[in-house]
Amino acid sequence: MKKSILICAALTMLASVGYSDKNDGNVTIDGASNIILKPSIDNKINGYDNVIGGRNNEVNDEFLDIAIANKDKSEAEIKKEISKELGKKYKKVLDIVKANENKKYNKNDKTPDGKKPEKNEIKETDAEILKSIERTLGPNEAAKYDFEIINNIIKNVKERKLTEDDDILYKAFDSDGYYNRDVIKKVISKKNKKDEEIKKDIATSSLYRYSDYNTILGESNKAEKSENSVVMGYLAEVENSNSHGNVAIGFYARAKGRSATAVGPRAVAVNKLAVALGYNARSYGENSTSIGANAMSYGNWSTALGSNSKVIAEEGTALGYGAEVFGEHSVALGSSSKAGEASEKDGYRPYSAIDGKYKGITQEKIREIALKEGREKAKEAFNAMFKDRVWKANLGVVSIGDPRYGTRQITNVAAGYYDTDAVNVAQLKELKTYVDNSTPFEYATTKGESLYKYGKKYYYKKNNKEYEGKVDEVIIKAKEPHKLSNIKSSLGDGNTTSSDTTPASSTSENGDSVVVINDLKTIKENKADKAYVDEKVAKLNEKTDLALSGVSSAVAMANLPQVSGDRKFNLAASYGYYGGSHSVAVGLSGTNDKQNFTYKLSGAVNSKGNLAFGIGAGVMLGSVNNKDKVIEQLKDENKEMRKEINELKEVVRKLIHK
Repeated sequence: MKKSILICAALTMLASVGYSDKNDGNVTIDGASNIILKPSIDNKINGYDNVIGGRNNEVNDEFLDIAIANKDKSEAEIKKEISKELGKKYKKVLDIVKANENKKYNKNDKTPDGKKPEKNEIKETDAEILKSIERTLGPNEAAKYDFEIINNIIKNVKERKLTEDDDILYKAFDSDGYYNRDVIKKVISKKNKKDEEIKKDIATSSLYRYSDYNTILGESNKAEKSENSVVMGYLAEVENSNSHGNVAIGFYARAKGRSATAVGPRAVAVNKLAVALGYNARSYGENSTSIGANAMSYGNWSTALGSNSKVIAEEGTALGYGAEVFGEHSVALGSSSKAGEASEKDGYRPYSAIDGKYKGITQEKIREIALKEGREKAKEAFNAMFKDRVWKANLGVVSIGDPRYGTRQITNVAAGYYDTDAVNVAQLKELKTYVDNSTPFEYATTKGESLYKYGKKYYYKKNNKEYEGKVDEVIIKAKEPHKLSNIKSSLGDGNTTSSDTTPASSTSENGDSVVVINDLKTIKENKADKAYVDEKVAKLNEKTDLALSGVSSAVAMANLPQVSGDRKFNLAASYGYYGGSHSVAVGLSGTNDKQNFTYKLSGAVNSKGNLAFGIGAGVMLGSVNNKDKVIEQLKDENKEMRKEINELKEVVRKLIHK
């Protein structure tokens, strides 16, 4: 059931609260079945099944008046008139977007002379454009805009299919469903009636779907073109919920776009499915989440969790106080961590070093062997590997610190297994026992000269001469090198001849020695079984994350304080944590004058972006012995008796004086 209907039901159950659907208390109503909580004054309601409490609140659809004023025109012409009215507001935004699109260079472009362009010459990303709009307009002014529409404007400008400003804006508004076509058609069909009659007919019609089922409590709040929305506080606003329902709770909270949620003083969520929780938390991107004081998320599908955290990129995640993300798909973990764009350079690849040395081998004998065993295939493998994502990041970066303010260690890391796994220090130490003074794939002498392996044979190059030998099992000790002239005694295979090794005298004089290694065996795995297990583990992890996030929401909602004492209402907030998932909950509870009926409604959002809502009510029956209440009753009776005695004394006194 829709959350707004649940809230309405809970409020109407209060025994001590009166309501009315009449035009009393300076309340203007164009609609039907609206509930006005008493006392309420100076409210304006244009719709039906709304719940209003407080003063100077408004439920309205300003475009209905435009449609009625142009009732003699066609549907397309009325939509154009509405678009013109919207265009007056969004023209500033369009100018900012067009100025960015007219910049000369895209990111990673070079100038004709091969240099990096100036910053003001580079086109901004969508997230950076949203930040520029906020900076240009100012935070308070930017909060008046629906950034779902701004996303449409950015898209239309980049497509370059439309050239006229009016056409760009018209398409942006039309795709967002700003125009209620059923309402426009009904206005046209009733054009022979008076304007007041048309408005009344539509306001009480089931076709009028933008100003219904809203709940507004407080002062000077507003629901514009909204349905199923909740607004609580002072100067809070929701707009363009399009039947999906927005939530704005707190001083100057703003929720615009479909299913946006803003909770906290000056919290702003102004895009589709955006969430902002905390003082001045701001979410401008679609499906973005900002939790914490001054948390900001500008990119679509971005998450900023922690005070002063910031994400200016799509699908970025910043976790921790002051954490910032500037690169798409990147993650910043920990306070003051910074994560930028992924590097365009290849990571270090020992294979590339081998490839270079391989090409440098000039001895014809080794080249012939290499060609026979598929040198061309090896080259293709090298070239393909250079483009592989194993060697170049293509989905953002993860940062846990900032070189300006400090770095962090990652501890308790298991040994890596696959090519893209992290390597821990234990693996590096183990590697050092096998290879010293060399790269992992290039074996070296103690003087740094190269020993290459191709197939099962090793080639040693010295003074433009190549030496060949076969190794079945050899022990490496770089600090206790084996002389090349003595390799035969260590090999055991007997395939090495005197002509294939360096003369003893030459080796002894020059001190040349080779580092030998244990021959490695190939391990074959059942890839099909592994893929199946990986898939099952991934699904299990997904379900586990969902369960953990649900538990954290339950913990947060369970810790909401209940109304107590002689208070009638209690507005509370709480925080929950479980298994790495964070949740924030808000709730409202209350009771009637007799305190025999209580109700509670609450909602929570977790760090996974999942929402949870709950509502409950109860009637207390029977009674129990209560010493405190008995004492209070006796005190009241005692006061009454004293009052009567004093009155009798006064009567006696008057009789005596007569």
